Amino acid sequence: MYFDVVFLDISSNKYYDRTTLEKEALGGSEASVVRTAEGLGSLGLKVAVIESRCSYFEPLVGQFCYFIHADDAPGITCRHYVQIRCNNHPEIFKGARKYMWLHDVCKPQDQEAINSLINNNIKVIGVSRWHRNNILECYPGFENVSYIYNPVQDELYQDPNKPVEYDRNMMVWPASPHKGLKHALTLFKRVQESNPKMQLAIFNPGYKELDGIALSIMPGVMVYGPNPCKSVWQVVRNSLCVFYPTEWKETFGLVAAEANAIGTPLITSPLAALKEVVSSEVQFANSDDEVVAKAIDWSKNGRPLTVGQDDFKFSEVLLKWVRLLAN
Repeated sequence: MYFDVVFLDISSNKYYDRTTLEKEALGGSEASVVRTAEGLGSLGLKVAVIESRCSYFEPLVGQFCYFIHADDAPGITCRHYVQIRCNNHPEIFKGARKYMWLHDVCKPQDQEAINSLINNNIKVIGVSRWHRNNILECYPGFENVSYIYNPVQDELYQDPNKPVEYDRNMMVWPASPHKGLKHALTLFKRVQESNPKMQLAIFNPGYKELDGIALSIMPGVMVYGPNPCKSVWQVVRNSLCVFYPTEWKETFGLVAAEANAIGTPLITSPLAALKEVVSSEVQFANSDDEVVAKAIDWSKNGRPLTVGQDDFKFSEVLLKWVRLLAN
């Protein structure tokens, strides 16, 4: 079977497709793969997402692309071959144009890894300008690196002139707990000392364990666990802010881009790609004291007006992919 574009994911241990994206919790990387693949398929390209680490599943035809287990991949040919997260199988799909789409922070690479990219004529794609620079530092002498932002659905973008009703006593943590939830809870307790009515809704995509029982007995903390993106978006839309005082080096930060598109500000750290993705400086806090002070001030006096950046719109990002594949 021939495809114009094949995405190969050997990392995700959870099967995913468009239905998964709509009905279950899904990480930002997987969500970006589905949206990009379906978007390219909607333009008339024949696209497949091949998954290998998850349990076997029968081939599925989505609305605009195929989802196929690696066991059924032999015999497939393609014009464009995109490896997701790592360059583990550069040898397959001979004759295809090859890419490696990285999503995580890059670590220093040895010469063998660099030679594999060069010898197989692989173009590396990051997910932000910061990420591109991170990749260039880790692959010394290798310059065939570009970046394309992760997509944010166009319909999420709100009219900044339209008043939004929100709960001044509700904040949201919408990310995996390993990105700093423990520290965020410590700061949340400090916010509560000034405003006992403040609540924190915690969503966890499910990739890391979370002690939901212990958290559920903390005053003001509500644990929602894994939820589909639309459910999370609704809570974010109606909240004071996304409470995200993280020290995690985001390569893009989809939770930030989506929150800003919805019209909800963050309280977060000016770190890595967040400096590029968060739409205004007022959303950054440079210390724990500033995190707490912003939450208290916004609750009393109103949150800042927030708009999303157009560069992250799905329609714009899809054009970047089309241009990449056309070159």
